[in-house]
This record gives sequence, structure tokens and C-alpha cells, in this order.
Amino acid sequence: MVTMPSRSADTEEARATKERAALLFIEQFRNRNGDRPNEGNGDEYGVPDGGPRYKAYTLGNFRNIGQVKEHLSEEQIFAIDVVARVLPFKTNSYVVDELIDWDDVPNDPIFVLNFPQKEMLEPRHFDEMAALVRRDAPKAEIDALANRIRLQLNPHPAGQMEHNVPEINGTKLTGMQHKYRETVLFFPSNGQTCHAYCTFCFRWPQFVGMDELKFAMRETELLVEYVKAHPEVSDVLFTGGDPMVMRTKNLERYIRPLLEAKLPN
Repeated sequence: MVTMPSRSADTEEARATKERAALLFIEQFRNRNGDRPNEGNGDEYGVPDGGPRYKAYTLGNFRNIGQVKEHLSEEQIFAIDVVARVLPFKTNSYVVDELIDWDDVPNDPIFVLNFPQKEMLEPRHFDEMAALVRRDAPKAEIDALANRIRLQLNPHPAGQMEHNVPEINGTKLTGMQHKYRETVLFFPSNGQTCHAYCTFCFRWPQFVGMDELKFAMRETELLVEYVKAHPEVSDVLFTGGDPMVMRTKNLERYIRPLLEAKLPN
């Protein structure tokens, strides 16, 4: 998450200092995350030449992971496959190679944190999906069952899609939440993913491709307008997803309008 901090009690000098710091952050981030790739400082992700490269693993390729082949049984691999048809699954080479103690799998806490667990689904849901996977059912049939199961998993508890979504001038801001007096949550469309998904994450509806369950918006001007109209708001929290997966030009597109608006909040 990226938070634009409170400025309500700042002097003009302090505000200017924060704005310079934010712009410096954007510039440093640009130099490291791929907007200026391969300038002698490593690859497009800022990894030093010859260093390990980021590689994502998902439902489509996790069976190719050497440690999975060596340490997991076919039953365990099948369970991951079944759950990942319903809930999001992504890990990466750093988690797999550096963080998981494969000699302690399936009990290793990082493995449990990152690889789908059979217990994440109710037994009846697991069995229904397992039956389709075993008979190699068509994708459309699997997707339809996955969506039915998802809707039974309370994807947005406490009515958060209705109760916490603000409005301005009669427009519902479906990519924002205003739960707490001083803080607005903003879900940038380009930041609705992560380098790896946690099994405990209650934001899983953001990552399963069901648009009716997803918070996201691109209209930064509406964010600025809303914050202007609500002087009690002193913090804007960029969330998702992990906003830091965005390329710098996208991150800047969301942050710069807040800096240039000279908000008094």
C-alpha cells in the first residue's frame, strides 16, 4: 500500500518538503523499475546483471517448479490445482527459492501463506470442483462453477461494496472506499495485482476476473475532487493489490494530481 500522508497541520515549508520527497520517490522508482531499462544497472526490473530474475508461477505453470515435483505428492498437487480454479494463486521464484523451507512442506508457514490449501474451500465445493478437474471438463463449465462458489464465499463482507463506497455529484466512486473519517482508500486500476498472492487475503475478489466483485478506478480527477470536498480527509491510501507493481508512469499518473492540486487537507 502507498499512503499520501496528512498535511493539515503542515507549514508551507513542510508541505513543499513533502512534495519534493514524493517527486524524488517517483524519480528514483522510475530509475529502478523499468521505465529506463538496461542503462548499465541491470535488467528491466532493476536486477543487477547476472542476478536472479523474477518469475511468476500460477495455476498454468506451478507444476514445473522443481521443488513442487520433488516434495509434493500428486494428491497435494491436485489439491492446489482444484483450489486455484476458484481462488487466486500466484507465487514467484524468490518465494520458491529463498523463503520456503521445502524440507518442512506442507507445514512450512511461507508455503501455507502462498500456496492454496485444500481447507480454503468447503468440502462440498472442493469435491464439486475436483470432479470437473478429474474429467477434464470444458473451461466454461469450470469457470461457471468457480463463480458460483465464489459468490458463496462472502466476497465482500459487511456490505463494503454498498456501505463504504462514496459518491460525489451523484456519481458512485466504485474504485474508492471511505471507511474511516480521515482516510480514503483508492484502488488504482493498474495496481490490482501482486507479485504473490497470500492465502489469507480478504481482497481475493480483486484478482479472480469477476468485474462485478472488483474495486478499481482510473479517474484520479474524481479522487482529487472528493478529497477537496471532504476536508476531514488527511490520508489517501493506494491499495489493491500492491500499487508498487505499477510502472512509474502509471504510479505518477495517480500521485501527481494530488500533489499539484495543492489540497488544504
